[in-house]
Amino acid sequence: MTGRLVVLLCALAAVVLAGGADPSTTPAPFKCSTEYGLFSDPDDCHSFYECNEFIPFHFTCPDNLGFDDAAHECNYMPSCK
Repeated sequence: MTGRLVVLLCALAAVVLAGGADPSTTPAPFKCSTEYGLFSDPDDCHSFYECNEFIPFHFTCPDNLGFDDAAHECNYMPSCK
């Protein structure tokens, strides 16, 4: 579990350093499938959820970037318009 937390924190740091994702301050209506993790927003390819102890928090990638579910980071995504 400690290893997963380190990976999650590193991924979140990479997103923030890549352009400063803007987190919302209230939990979103997304249901976390695991206790910790990053998950694409099913309604918006420019956004993602971070789950922390099964509590989801919504983030939006910087302009012109989409959430890359495989890399768990905001990235240039030509298919995300």
